Amino acid sequence: MRTGLFFFIFFICVQLTNAQAYRNLLSGNYPYDTIKKHIVKDQSWVPYPAYKERGEWEKIPEKLRSDYIKEGENYLEYNWKYIPVSHYLEFTKSGSRTIMEKPYRENIQAFEALVLAELVEGKGRFLKDIINGIFYYSEQTYWGNSAHLSLQRAGAGLPDVLEPTIDLGVGKVAVNLAWTHHFLEEEIDRVNPLILKRLRFEIDKKVLTPYYTRNDFWWMGYTNESVNNWNPWCNYNALNCILLMEKDSITRSVNVQKSMLSVDEFMNYYKDDGGCEEGPSYWSHAGGKLFDYLELLYKGSNGKIDIYDQELVQNIGKYIYRAYINGEYFVNFADASAKLKSRPGTIYRYGKRINDSIMSGFGAFLAKSQHFGESAFKGKIELALDDLFNMDEIKNAKATEPLLSDFYLPNTQIMAARDQEASRDGL
Repeated sequence: MRTGLFFFIFFICVQLTNAQAYRNLLSGNYPYDTIKKHIVKDQSWVPYPAYKERGEWEKIPEKLRSDYIKEGENYLEYNWKYIPVSHYLEFTKSGSRTIMEKPYRENIQAFEALVLAELVEGKGRFLKDIINGIFYYSEQTYWGNSAHLSLQRAGAGLPDVLEPTIDLGVGKVAVNLAWTHHFLEEEIDRVNPLILKRLRFEIDKKVLTPYYTRNDFWWMGYTNESVNNWNPWCNYNALNCILLMEKDSITRSVNVQKSMLSVDEFMNYYKDDGGCEEGPSYWSHAGGKLFDYLELLYKGSNGKIDIYDQELVQNIGKYIYRAYINGEYFVNFADASAKLKSRPGTIYRYGKRINDSIMSGFGAFLAKSQHFGESAFKGKIELALDDLFNMDEIKNAKATEPLLSDFYLPNTQIMAARDQEASRDGL
C-alpha cells in the first residue's frame, strides 16, 4: 500500500515537472488550422522595399549608400574561391577548420556585399558578379562547414551528395540565395531564366527536402539529445527558405508548423528565468536568434502568431541586460567571453516587442556606443536590412545604460550585484 502511494505521488510529481518543462508555447497556442489560416501565402509579408521601389532605397543617407556601393565594388570581377578536397579533409587530419572556412567566409562576404550594393544602387552593375556567385553555389556539393559533416551518416571528411545535411552554414548560404531570388528574380530572369531555375532546384535539394523529410538532425530536438543555439538558428534559416521559396500552401503550412514544434523543444529546454547557459557572448546566437525566428514568424503571419507576452520569452530577452556590467563587460561563465559587442538592433527590437523600455533603451545605448549606422551594415542580407530600415528609429530612441542594483536567476543559478545602482562606480 505504501509502495503504491509512493509511486502515485512520484508519478504526479513527474507529470507536474513535465508539464512545466514541455511548455510548447508555439504549438500549444497555435494549432495547424490556425497556422494554415494565418501564414501569408505569398511574399506580401516582406517588410523591405522591392528592388524597383527606387525611391525607398534612395532615402538611405548618402554616406551609407556610398559605403554599400564601395563595399560591393571591392568584389567586382570577383574570383569565386574553389575549395578543394584536401581542404575539407584537413579537419579529419589535424582538426583545423581554418583552411576550409577562410575561403568559404570570403565567398559569403563577397556575395552579401554584391547583393546589398545592387539593392542600394539599382543600376545592374553588380548583377554579373551576383549571377556568377549563384552559379558558383549551384555547382557546389555542400554549402556548410567541414567541421559539421558529422551530421551525415558517412561521418566527417567529404560531403555525401546523396545525403544533404543542414548545418548553420548551409542555412546561411541558402537564406542569402533565397533573398537574392526574392529581390532580383525579374532582373536575373532577363539574363537567362535557367539561372534561377537551377537555384530553386539547389535550395530544394539542399535545404527544403531534407528539412521536410527528416526528423533526426540532433538540433531539431526530436532525438532526446539536448539542443542549443543551433535549434533556433537552423529553424530560422529554414523558415526563411519556406516563406520565400515554397509555393504549395499546404507544404508551406505543414513545415511552418514543423519549425514551431522544433523551436518549442529549444524553449522547453530553457530554464524559466531565461538565463543563457552558454554565457552572454552566446546570447546573440541563442536568445537573439530565437527573436529572429519569432520575428520572422510574426511577420510571415501578419502578426497573428505572437508569443511575446509569454514570461519565458520576455526573460530570455531580459537576460542580456541583466548580465551587463559596463562598457563591453558582461557577467560571463562557461566558455563565454567577458567582453562582447552585442547586436544593438536585435536588442532594441526585442525590447520593443516585449514592451520592456530597459531593454529597448539598452539597444539604443549600444547603438550610440557602437556608432550604429555610421557605416554599412554587413552580414546576412535580411539582417543587414533589418538594421538599415530600423536605423533612424533606433538612433533617435532614448538610450539607457542598464546598471541594475542586482539580479538573481534561481533556475540557472546566476547572481550578481553592484555597490551602487545606476552607477559604474564601486565593485
